[in-house]
Amino acid sequence: GAPRGLLSRGVALVRRMGLPPVLAVAAPIAMLGSWFLYCRLALGLELGPLTALRQGWGHQSAWPWQVIADSVQSIATGQKSEEFANLLVVVVIVALLPFMARRLPAPWTVYIVLALALSLDNEPHYTPLMSLMRYAVILVPVFAFVASLRLPQWAWWLLGAAAAAAQGLLVDMYVHHLFVG
Repeated sequence: GAPRGLLSRGVALVRRMGLPPVLAVAAPIAMLGSWFLYCRLALGLELGPLTALRQGWGHQSAWPWQVIADSVQSIATGQKSEEFANLLVVVVIVALLPFMARRLPAPWTVYIVLALALSLDNEPHYTPLMSLMRYAVILVPVFAFVASLRLPQWAWWLLGAAAAAAQGLLVDMYVHHLFVG
C-alpha cells in the first residue's frame, strides 16, 4: 500500500545519500538531547521542557488509567466540554491499533503506541487529556492508515463533512468558553 511505498522511498533516499540507516534514528534522538541540554544550560530548566510543562501547565505524572478515569469524571461533571473529544480520540486510536498493526510497517504502529502512552502518563491541571485531539493530528501513521483504506467515495465525503463540522464546533466552543465566557 501507500505507507509501505513511502517507507521504501525514504529508505532508498537515505541509501542514495550514502548515509547509514542508523542515522534516521540517531539524529532525532541527538536533536532532542541537544534541546534538553540547551533548556538546562541556557534557561535553567532542570528537566528541560518537562520542567516548563510542570511549572507552566501543571503537568504531573499519572498512571494512564487514572488519566482516563479523571477524563471520564471531567466529562460526567461537565467541567470541560472539550474533554469528550479528547477521550474519543484515545478510544478511536486504541480501536484502530490492531488494524494498523496488520496494515502498516511495525515501527509505525510502535510509534503510535509510544506516542499514546506518553500522552497518557501525564496529566495537566486544566483537563486530564488536554490538547490530545490536537496532538493526534501530528500522528502521521494514523493518517497513513486512514489513507490506505479502500472506502467508497460517499464515506470520504462523510468523513470530510464530519471533520468540517467538528472543526466548526471546536472553534465555537473555544471562542465562547475561553473568550466570551
